[in-house]
Amino acid sequence: MTKVTDPTSPATPSSRSVGLQGAPNCRDLGGYPAADGRRVKWRHLYRSDSFADLTDADLPVVQSLGLRTLVDLRHASERERKPNRELPGMPPKVHTFPFLPYGHVDIFKRVSEGRMTLVQLEQDVWEAYRRFLPEPVFPKMIDLLLTPGVFPMLIHCTSGKDRTGYTTAVVLLALGVPRDVIIEDFLVTNRHRRDIGYLVGDKADPAVVEVLSGVHASYLEASFTAMEQQWGSTDAYLRDALGLSDRRRQQLQDLLLERVAEK
Repeated sequence: MTKVTDPTSPATPSSRSVGLQGAPNCRDLGGYPAADGRRVKWRHLYRSDSFADLTDADLPVVQSLGLRTLVDLRHASERERKPNRELPGMPPKVHTFPFLPYGHVDIFKRVSEGRMTLVQLEQDVWEAYRRFLPEPVFPKMIDLLLTPGVFPMLIHCTSGKDRTGYTTAVVLLALGVPRDVIIEDFLVTNRHRRDIGYLVGDKADPAVVEVLSGVHASYLEASFTAMEQQWGSTDAYLRDALGLSDRRRQQLQDLLLERVAEK
């Protein structure tokens, strides 16, 4: 398995975490090995939890990223409950691609009422990941990624783990990043968990909340398996379900990948 590190200093090119206090799961997707021996460009594509709780100290850090585009995957009710903080300077253009994962509302309801077991939670989340595939959000994301002048771009939901995790995985697949690297990036969320206590209340089982706030490799594997079962391969899923032809995929790779300088 290819090893992916998670350095913590945002000042170095090898850094992945941006180091925001109010958005702990905000990280750069640069540096990952990709198609044709290239790698994902640094400071072009970020994944994150929401910007609702950014601190004053976070604001200049976000400003330094020079974001041109912010993709908000949250449902309207989530955005209304905890709107993102207003960013200083030239704020990025915001694109809202709202959707809720299959069973999301019911899962949180049962967790908050103390009626969810660990086994049932994992089964429900697996099913949600299997059903991400036909969401109309993802072809729209591909179209946006291919729009001139959109980078640097940041993609986020509430916790930056499920919707953002799957969306990020799809983009990295399109860039030719190896599957084991994509899964390892997915699991980095477990080191940058966002507090979701306000979403579940006091009756929730702490052990269940702990699992709900993180991710497991089997979740994303369930998505990959569903792609292969329904479309024949992950490449066919990208092409036939998302409209990412060979030409468009090459275009996306040329936008977001770079050659690794020889030592």
